[in-house]
Amino acid sequence: MPNTGKPSQGCQLCRQRRVKVQSAFASLPMPVCDLQRPECQRCIKYGVACPGYRDQQELMFRNANAATIEKRKNRSMQAAHHASSSSDPSDQLTVHDVKMATAVTAVAQPAHVRTIYEHWSLYSVPIVLDICPALELLADMYHDTLSQNHLSDSPLVWVSHLFSRTYTANLRHPVSCRRGSELETQRELSNYLTKTLRAVRHALQTREGVLRDDILLTVWMLTNYEIMVGSLRREQAQSPWHLHSRGLYSILKARGTTPLYTARGRAVFWLAFITVQIGALSLNSECPPESEEWLGVIKSVTDTSKSYIYHVSLFIVRTCAVASKILKILNSHDFSAASRDYNRLVAEFTTAEQNYDAFLMANPIPASLAPPVLNFQRSGVIKGHRFLHLLANFLTHDPAQRFSLPNLEAQRNYSVRKIRVAAQDILNSVPVCINHFSRNGEQSPKLVSDALRLIWPLTTICIFKPTLPAQKKEAARILDFIGKEIGVRQAFDRDPAPRYLPEEATSSLLLTESESTEL
Repeated sequence: MPNTGKPSQGCQLCRQRRVKVQSAFASLPMPVCDLQRPECQRCIKYGVACPGYRDQQELMFRNANAATIEKRKNRSMQAAHHASSSSDPSDQLTVHDVKMATAVTAVAQPAHVRTIYEHWSLYSVPIVLDICPALELLADMYHDTLSQNHLSDSPLVWVSHLFSRTYTANLRHPVSCRRGSELETQRELSNYLTKTLRAVRHALQTREGVLRDDILLTVWMLTNYEIMVGSLRREQAQSPWHLHSRGLYSILKARGTTPLYTARGRAVFWLAFITVQIGALSLNSECPPESEEWLGVIKSVTDTSKSYIYHVSLFIVRTCAVASKILKILNSHDFSAASRDYNRLVAEFTTAEQNYDAFLMANPIPASLAPPVLNFQRSGVIKGHRFLHLLANFLTHDPAQRFSLPNLEAQRNYSVRKIRVAAQDILNSVPVCINHFSRNGEQSPKLVSDALRLIWPLTTICIFKPTLPAQKKEAARILDFIGKEIGVRQAFDRDPAPRYLPEEATSSLLLTESESTEL
């Protein structure tokens, strides 16, 4: 006897597991299928691909006598035969991923055939590759993961789900389309973050895991995820971004120098090390003590005479060392140490600047060089001169007056000019990065990659006092655009850091300091 009960409208997986639907059992304390399209939240919760729903025609009442069953079977066989005989290459839709050397082909079906809903996570890797098209290393690692059949448990794939879902939530769907969708998105992101961290922790329990390039790249992508969601707190060492940054340093330290002798090892190293250096700049701390050793190995195995990233990184190491030493003097309120080390610290930073400038003179900047590399160095110029500026301010209050006020004034004015020139150079380079930000309302996914690398330099302009008001306003305008239109939430956090310096360092006794609005 045919089943004449009401057919279930739940998804195929919930029907198979005999899960009730929410519309009829909303008040029952049991698992339910919420009938959401294209995938129900119960499948998302358990991290499985929702297979979709039955076609509505299958839910209709049909006669169950032998004649109608045979007639229906013949009609289905004829439709299938017609579809197979009429298909040609023009009827095929192919999704290619050239880097991963894979292709998924589906024959175009007639309109009456049931639609198959695919889980969005199938497109996580293509989304990430669209956002970072210049990062060939990432595509190679996805290819390696696919060839090793580790897609189901790969931390690189889990973090791709996390990053791409954040991207789509922030950029493509910035406004909730229905009540509760934001909470559901947060639950989904939490699920992927947990699985990513668990996979990384499991891999790092072995020596082989520490040496895996994909593990280092996964943690690097976690730092970018934290910038997407805006969790970086510049002065809080325990913020999630800083925790991942320290994780990168721990992995680099455990890997040692051996990977630096290979091109791929150096490529992964630069991604991680630049992030570690940004963390040092934001916390006013020194770069890792192994920095000189790492850079020395790279210099010994490669031609660094024209390597911009090498010389920028070396400059940042020197800058962080000077800023950290000055901060310790200021926080200890030690005028004796300030006067004793003043000339040495100024000379140390000046030498770092001169060495970098000499490199630029010998190697003019090519038109193809990405502005983010140069802006990273410019942010270091702002940071270094800001701390020399603070030290000069501090010494104007020295009761012993061991330095003449005119000499301190000259240093302060020089640092102010250097800060403003560097800030203007950053702003002048921004249109090169974002001139394609909004054309006819369409935005390229690559904008996210460009925006992530602009956050730190533009924030530096906003938070440091010596930059001009007009420069702060322009930097804030660009950051607003990045936060609202590009979906990088870190752009909204640009308030000055809480006061952590003595008042003598932030204000000077000099009354003739050049504070004009001209560069």
